[in-house]
Amino acid sequence: MPSTLLADVRHLAAAVGFDLFGPVDAATFDACQPRDQRLTRVLPRCGTAIVLGTAGVQLDSHTVEVGLQRVSDRLRVAGHRTVIAGTRAHKLSFPRLADAAGFGTVSPVTGLLLHPKFGPWLRVHDVLLVEGRPFGQLGDASISDSFQPCCKCDGQPCLEPPQAPVLDPVVKCPIGKDHHCHSAPPLQWPAHMPMSPMTRFAVSALRFVPQLFRFRR
Repeated sequence: MPSTLLADVRHLAAAVGFDLFGPVDAATFDACQPRDQRLTRVLPRCGTAIVLGTAGVQLDSHTVEVGLQRVSDRLRVAGHRTVIAGTRAHKLSFPRLADAAGFGTVSPVTGLLLHPKFGPWLRVHDVLLVEGRPFGQLGDASISDSFQPCCKCDGQPCLEPPQAPVLDPVVKCPIGKDHHCHSAPPLQWPAHMPMSPMTRFAVSALRFVPQLFRFRR
């Protein structure tokens, strides 16, 4: 049954290390996205997207790659073709997909994804696009209607003049501030801002600095 397969895939993803797991209905998502950011542009018969991420834990690139492949293989064995979207291969908005999956809310101020507990300190590692609906009809998992932190934020410190334009909005966010010392900066980008290849390289380089300091301790 679809519900059994969903539980199986969710359990497998958790065992690999993805503590954030969320299936998204492709038709519902695509209906409110620009044409070049729709799931069906990447996989024409896509009916479901599976968003995989972490919050409060870190995974190295090898673990992420192996985990994505294991989840994809499980669906393939069940008879469903999947495509690993890839952060560089396509223009999909991972923050918006994570919003639809219920991981958090995309901030209307910074465009960053905010988790109720971890704030911006989470990572969307990748998205699996699946042909058809192997889990049956999916309900709306978004928490944006009930979780609107920026509307009640005093002072909005993320809008203060930044010292480091790329990371400052993340570091200054009061949500999840107790977790940023224990995690590498989140691998996400404002949902409304395009990222050039040069900017992507700069962001990637900056985000490894805290890890290098920790390794020296």
